[in-house]
Amino acid sequence: MVDGAPAGFSRAEIHTAWNLAEKTIKQAEQVSAEVVVPAIQELRYAGRRFVEADAHEQKGEDEEAKRLLSDAYFFCCRAQHDAIDAATAKISLDLGTCVNGVTPADKVAIFPEYNELLDALISIEERVAQSRENREDRQHIYETLAKTDFERIIELHKKFRRCEPELSKLARKASRAWLGKLAWTIGAAMLGFFLYPLRTLVFG
Repeated sequence: MVDGAPAGFSRAEIHTAWNLAEKTIKQAEQVSAEVVVPAIQELRYAGRRFVEADAHEQKGEDEEAKRLLSDAYFFCCRAQHDAIDAATAKISLDLGTCVNGVTPADKVAIFPEYNELLDALISIEERVAQSRENREDRQHIYETLAKTDFERIIELHKKFRRCEPELSKLARKASRAWLGKLAWTIGAAMLGFFLYPLRTLVFG
C-alpha cells in the first residue's frame, strides 16, 4: 500500500475521487494553458492500481485487491492536490506580474474583484501550508478547497484575464516612469561627479 494511504474504499468512491481529480486537472489546465504533468501521472498510477485490483479480485485475492483500490483512491487524491497547487501557483504568478507597479486604486478600478481574488488566493496558500503540517487532515482540507475557494478563484481568474491587457498597460507605464526617474537620478549624479573637479579648479 502507498505510504499514508487510507484503506477500505469502494469502486464507487474511487470513481467519485477520479472524477473530482479529472475536473480539477481540467480547471488547472485552463488556468495554466498547459498540461499539469504531475497530476496526470498520479491519475495514471491510480488507473493502473484499479486495473491491477480487478485482476487480483478475479483470482480471489481480495486483500490484495483492497490494498490496490486504496492505493488508487490515494493517487486520485494526490492528482487533485497537484492540480490545485499548479493552478494556484499560476494565478499567483499572473497576478503578481500583471499588477506590479499599478496603484491599489487603479487595480480595483479596472478589476473590482481584485481584493477578493487576492484574499481567496492567500486563503488557499495558507490552507495548503496547513495541510503540509497536518497530513492527517490533508485530504479533508483539499476537498474543502476544491468545493469553495478554488472554485471561486477559477471564476475570478477568468474575469481577471479579461482585465489583464489594461492592467498590463498600466504596469508597463509605471515601469517606464520608474526607469525614467532612475535614468534622471543617475544622470544627475554623473553630472555632479564630472562637474566637481571643474568647480574645484575654478573656485579653489
